[in-house]
Amino acid sequence: MTPDRDKRPGLDVSIRLEVQHILASNQFKKAPTLERLLAFLVNETLNGNGKKLKSYAVAVDGLGRNPEFDTQMDSYPRVQVLRLRKMLEAFYSRHAPLADMCIYIPAGSYDVRLARPAVAYPELFRPLENVSLPDPRNENLPAIAADFEQPQSSGSETAIAASPAEKNIARRRPIFLLALLSLLLLFPIVALYLTVFGPSNPAKNAPPISRQPVMFIQSPSNSPDTDSKRMADGAYATLADGVGRSWLVRLRVDQDNQSESGLSGPIYNLAIQVGQMQSGKRPLYLRLTDNRSDELVWSTTNLLDPNAPMPESLGKSIAQVAGPFGVIATRETQRLKGAYEPGYACLLGYLASVDSQNSDLRGRLSSCLLVPIEDLRLDAVRLGFMSFLLLETASPENKSKATAEALIVAQRAIKSDPNEAYAHFAMARTNFVANNCIKGKLHTQHAVEANPFDPIILAVLGNFAASCGDANSDMLLVRALQLRSPGESYARLSLILAAIQNGKTDQLQSLSAEPVYTPGRSAAYHHLCETLIAAASDRPVQAREQWRKFAAASAAPKGTPDDMMKQIVLSPHIRERIKVYLKGKDILSAKTIK
Repeated sequence: MTPDRDKRPGLDVSIRLEVQHILASNQFKKAPTLERLLAFLVNETLNGNGKKLKSYAVAVDGLGRNPEFDTQMDSYPRVQVLRLRKMLEAFYSRHAPLADMCIYIPAGSYDVRLARPAVAYPELFRPLENVSLPDPRNENLPAIAADFEQPQSSGSETAIAASPAEKNIARRRPIFLLALLSLLLLFPIVALYLTVFGPSNPAKNAPPISRQPVMFIQSPSNSPDTDSKRMADGAYATLADGVGRSWLVRLRVDQDNQSESGLSGPIYNLAIQVGQMQSGKRPLYLRLTDNRSDELVWSTTNLLDPNAPMPESLGKSIAQVAGPFGVIATRETQRLKGAYEPGYACLLGYLASVDSQNSDLRGRLSSCLLVPIEDLRLDAVRLGFMSFLLLETASPENKSKATAEALIVAQRAIKSDPNEAYAHFAMARTNFVANNCIKGKLHTQHAVEANPFDPIILAVLGNFAASCGDANSDMLLVRALQLRSPGESYARLSLILAAIQNGKTDQLQSLSAEPVYTPGRSAAYHHLCETLIAAASDRPVQAREQWRKFAAASAAPKGTPDDMMKQIVLSPHIRERIKVYLKGKDILSAKTIK
């Protein structure tokens, strides 16, 4: 039993009464599958089996699936439990618990728990005093560069020593609170002044504000036969599971059973339809609409092989919809028009900066990445991006110190949300840069398990892992190439190097999608990619010309080609591989680059 649900007398009765209270609601009457699942999980928990439950038992005993059910190929039970969590959250958003104790199911578990509302659903019942006060430790993370102390080891990866900057903040806290109180007292006066004397239509010129989009995935429409229904249900479960792994959207399922009222931010709707069998394969039609305008923004047809794993068949669609450079992220970024305010918009801005390799934009984003985000998952992504930024903007002479600082920030990202892929992405990348292959490979595994549909994670970490001799790196890189969004630039260099190393030069044609430099992207990054592609394609004249352009783009005030290479390629192992390869191809002499 968990600490909040021990063997106190009458506790089992409390849980069963609360379950009856929940199942009496109209929304659960419309969802018999989730009603059955909740009853099963509660009974198993009360019998002492909650923590021992596996996906197979939940699928077969709780959801009535066939005993031949394969948990490796079908994520149906995980998705149904995700739906149940969302349904419980929706219930408590409109109904009070019977005895001020809510039922909830923690992420990553099938164990049902009973706790106070603020513990069970902190986003619904957030204490008022915690809403507006930021965490000063997070706000001052970049100040570590000036006041850094190496943390003392405590045997725990997330143990963090307080920096001098944080100690100074603690001493200044009474002054800070007094200043905050003064601002709160002045706020009504300022608001009244702006109302009377401010512009008549201030919203007209206000920059756009981006909130995290919501995606509804509709249950497939009625299928004509058992096989098509099984395939439709499998596709629905796989899409929900895959989209739910992305921080770029908030997943909602079964739109008919949930109300859109009260939701903030853009809403997208993903519709699923299965067609008639064609040459042994069944077409799956996907349509994504933007509810702000009812506009169809993306559609595709997947030909599903009944014998192939569903995640393999739908991975490309998941990446195109909910990937870091997929249709939703691209669309929301374009709507911002460069107004990257703190929060979700700032995270989109960082993605735009790394895709364009625009160092000036990264500098502007450093301030908005300072601001904590209330949502713990998004805040973990923010901290992950901050660790990237520390590495990417560090001068060569400050690289060691910046790496140590980035490691602290990555640790905080994992502490904020241990299940977020980008938190482990940050930890893996920082350890690889620090030449710690063991921890780099460990967190690569965690990141890929958390989100196997993100081509950026797969490409960047796959290339780092290859330099550490990881046997699984080739699989990651092949998968990254399959999921890559058209025109995406961030992981392009990683995939080019992987194709060269594995002798798959036929892949380079698809990676040379930018024959002419695109304004807004880093010219040096572009010409380095083209140099490698031309050299691997046995076009030495073009390779030398591209290298000449790379050297020109690296000129003062930015420095030498070697300085630019250190900015673009963080790993010294990978930099050395590039140099050796180009020298071996006689593209540059031994004196051209150190």
